Amino acid sequence: MTGELASASARRVASYLKTSHGATRVLLFGSALAGKFSPGHSDIDLYFEGVPYERELAVTGMTFCAFPDLELDLFPAGHATRELSCEVQLAGVAL
Repeated sequence: MTGELASASARRVASYLKTSHGATRVLLFGSALAGKFSPGHSDIDLYFEGVPYERELAVTGMTFCAFPDLELDLFPAGHATRELSCEVQLAGVAL
């Protein structure tokens, strides 16, 4: 998967999180955004907001199941560290 394909896949996952689970904001960050994506060595890092805290982990699991072909690393806002949240807010790109 190239960086361009990783970005397209990230947009598909973002759309799923928004339409199926009510996420209000999904941000791409990490290697797929920095142009350093390497198939087999990288994953697609996504941070999402707007899902109720008590549903975030279930939604994360359902998303992994919905996209078994993708190497995803998902970070729900309510379960992310303050440091990660700040980093993503500064460097991430909304999808």
